[in-house]
Amino acid sequence: MAGEAKLQSDIAAHCRKLGARVIKQDPAIGKQKGLPDLLIIKDGWWGMIEVKDHKNSRHQPGQDEWVTWANENSWAKFVYHENWKEVKKELTEILR
Repeated sequence: MAGEAKLQSDIAAHCRKLGARVIKQDPAIGKQKGLPDLLIIKDGWWGMIEVKDHKNSRHQPGQDEWVTWANENSWAKFVYHENWKEVKKELTEILR
């Protein structure tokens, strides 16, 4: 499994272990461009995560806008290998 796909799988598994529902966005034709990879829902709370392989990975059109909007309305992050440990702690506190 490639680096970004493995990280996405690890994030989803961690959130599910804490009782959250995780919906993986499908980047199929006709879908909203830039929609983050993961939608996480638990007990009325929701968050979105855009997974990148590294902190310097290129952002696709619309991703910055979606993550900003979602963070202003609930919670959202760009997650990459370099910040996963920090975000994992934050998610654990939120989802417990």
